[in-house]
Amino acid sequence: MAPGSHVQGWLEHCPACGTTTADSRKIWFKHGHAIYRCPACKLLYVNPQPNTESILTLYGQSYFEAGGFDRWGYRDYDSLLKLKNYTFQRWLADLESFAEKGRLLEIGCGTGLMLEIARQSGWDVTGVELSEYAANHARSHGLEVHTGVVQETDLPVESYDVVLMLDLLEHVPNPLELFESVGRLLKPGGLVYIVTPNTGSVSAKIQGVSWPHVKPEEHLCLFSKGALQRLIARSSLELIALSGSRKVMTFDHLINELGQTNRVVSVALRGVCRIAPGLRTHRFYLPLGEMRAVARKPQKCVQGVLSREVAQAGHSNKERTRDDLREG
Repeated sequence: MAPGSHVQGWLEHCPACGTTTADSRKIWFKHGHAIYRCPACKLLYVNPQPNTESILTLYGQSYFEAGGFDRWGYRDYDSLLKLKNYTFQRWLADLESFAEKGRLLEIGCGTGLMLEIARQSGWDVTGVELSEYAANHARSHGLEVHTGVVQETDLPVESYDVVLMLDLLEHVPNPLELFESVGRLLKPGGLVYIVTPNTGSVSAKIQGVSWPHVKPEEHLCLFSKGALQRLIARSSLELIALSGSRKVMTFDHLINELGQTNRVVSVALRGVCRIAPGLRTHRFYLPLGEMRAVARKPQKCVQGVLSREVAQAGHSNKERTRDDLREG
């Protein structure tokens, strides 16, 4: 990372598992940023990390309209909304297989698309968004969205049945602090639903530093399944499901996204589309190197003993987690 006021400082402990960073190995240097791997949990993290001012500057209007020429942000956020709509509807259906409808908080809600989909499905929704530009857009559609980081909001504690963090965790410089805040906001028995890149995925292993998620200007921490499990355990939440995740994509979108980060794959896809033009706009539900985790805030004890229903639910959840780990 180039010297200047945007540097926050050197991390002395792994943001996921807390292991000293003295034993971490620098594996890549990209766009002026050093990326290290924790030997204990395999988290990839930028070190040193940017300060708050530079993070706020990054997520301005240009992040959603032009980005940093394939280094950060979106080439054209609005053009992705239809694909995001299909993806979010699938993710919401998955969430609703774990939780009944109630109060939902989305952290990093962007312009509010997922909140709107959840609201139409019957959820009572609230959002938190760092970008003032995106938060204003969401509020213009009648959504309750707070600007800033969730740790600094005055949201009521133990008030939410579900907290969503979709493509958020990789952007956060202090994930443990975030998870501790989530734990305070969830009702006992409430769920947190997470989607984030998986460094153990096939696409990550094949592409290495060219993996599209390696964007050190904005992706400050990239998790393996083990790193995410350790972070969840440190925050006193209970992991109940962990598996691969998918997104709805078209070849057109993949070709554009991979144009700078992986030209070989982009050219190959263009060749396929020349042979079968109809594939360009056909929608696919694809694994793109991400994972989905669901964790629960433990129920409060009654005279030091959990109820029979909670104990039975815990047994069932352990079985489900084992099944999901085999599938992922």
